[in-house]
Amino acid sequence: MDLGTIKKYKEFTKKLTENDRARLKHLLGGEFDEVISYMLENDCKLEQEAVEQ
Repeated sequence: MDLGTIKKYKEFTKKLTENDRARLKHLLGGEFDEVISYMLENDCKLEQEAVEQ
């Protein structure tokens, strides 16, 4: 999922759990840093089911 998708469906995002935050921080340092940083800074996650196909 890219940053544009998360922003487009922002109204459908949910708040991060502490477990989500820990897992995301562990993933930092790769190609998805922009998305992960946005999620951490905005306390949000987007379930794939919320995205229109």
